[in-house]
Amino acid sequence: MTPLIRELVSVTPESESFMWFDLGRFPSEPVEFMMDPDKLIHLPYKRTAIAGLDSHGDKFMLVAIMGDNHVTVTGISGMGTKHFTQTEPFAYVATDEGLRLLPPDPGEKLPDNKQVMALLSVISRLADATTKTGYQPTAKANSPTNKRRIAKGKLPLSYDWHTVVIEPSPPKTEHQGGTHASPRQHTRRGHWRTVGDKVVWVRDCIVGDASLGSVFKDYKA
Repeated sequence: MTPLIRELVSVTPESESFMWFDLGRFPSEPVEFMMDPDKLIHLPYKRTAIAGLDSHGDKFMLVAIMGDNHVTVTGISGMGTKHFTQTEPFAYVATDEGLRLLPPDPGEKLPDNKQVMALLSVISRLADATTKTGYQPTAKANSPTNKRRIAKGKLPLSYDWHTVVIEPSPPKTEHQGGTHASPRQHTRRGHWRTVGDKVVWVRDCIVGDASLGSVFKDYKA
């Protein structure tokens, strides 16, 4: 994991439920991005946390949670400084006319447009990354310090890390014959699939035969 993610995980409630991505430092000049509803609505994981440094070197993070047909987002910029800003939660859905923004609860106000666009640009940058490295923390269960802190209602300090590298799908090759036995049970991550003349999103799911065992993919950084 990166030092920034290690730091933010230790101060974020429910951090173990998210897959974390570090986008590094953003450039000082404005960044243009395509408002692609399909990419913004289909995140790599249902609970995604994104961290990075803004053009001033200040830390920021956002969390995005996918629902059935929407994504709920909130974020904090300028972390660790006196001028930190927290963006109130909002949701967006993909429609035929583009993205539609919604407050988390009826009657509440949306954040201002500048804050919304800043968070959407971060999500878009992650979506457009050719290779994505995600880190999921799990508090060390055998740590006496963790046990004492959790008993006092505090967050753990030490974690084990599950690392996943998401790369573009390799080009298809012609079938060379042979057979393919039922694989052991494993998780297939969400991916894009071409069906006829359309490109559709296929959600992550569990596939394979559990009776043959289970496979857990873990890549060390």
